Amino acid sequence: MTEKYGSLATAEAKALHPVYFVNNIQNKIPSLDGTSVTYSQWVKLFTLHAKGYRVLSNIDDTPPPVASDASYKTWTEVDASFNNGSMAHFQYSLEQTQIIFLSNKKARVAALEKFSNLTLVACSSLNDYCQQLQDLGEQLNDVGHKVDESRLICQLVSRIPREYDAAATIMNLSNLSWDEARTAIDLERQRQEARP
Repeated sequence: MTEKYGSLATAEAKALHPVYFVNNIQNKIPSLDGTSVTYSQWVKLFTLHAKGYRVLSNIDDTPPPVASDASYKTWTEVDASFNNGSMAHFQYSLEQTQIIFLSNKKARVAALEKFSNLTLVACSSLNDYCQQLQDLGEQLNDVGHKVDESRLICQLVSRIPREYDAAATIMNLSNLSWDEARTAIDLERQRQEARP
C-alpha cells in the first residue's frame, strides 16, 4: 500500500511544473548593487533561472502557444499563477530591478567615469586591474556607454607602467581579443618576475 502512494506522490511531483518548486527567486539571485553584481550580470542570471524554471515566455513578450499546442495548458496554468500572485516574485524581482537600474542611471554614469582614470598602481594586482577594467566596462555598457574590447585594450595599454611597453606595443599592433590581451600582459608580468 505504501509503495502505491509513494509512486503516486512521485508521479505527481514529476507532473508539477518546475516553477512551483521555488518560493522566492530573490533567494537564488543576488541583489543588484551596481558593483559586485552589475545589471547585465543580474539580467543574465535572472534569465537563466527563468529559463530553468520554464517561465521566461510568461515574463517576456513571447506570445503564448496556440491552443492546439501541447504546451498550451501548462503555459496558461503558469501564466494564471503569475496573474493571481503565487508566482509574482519572478515578475516583482524583474520589475524592481529595472526600476532601481533606470532610476539612478545618470548617477552611475558619473561614478563609472573612473574607468578612464583607473591605473595598475591603484589596484592590488595586474589581474585585479584587468578585472576592474572589465567590470567597469560592463557597467558602462549597462548604462548605454559602449565599451567594446578594443576600448578595453586601449585603456589597459594606456595605464600600465613603462616596463610593460613591449607587451603594449604588441597589443597595439595586433588585433587581439580582450582575453588574448590579458594573457599577453600577464605573460610579460611573469617574464619580468622571473628575471634575476
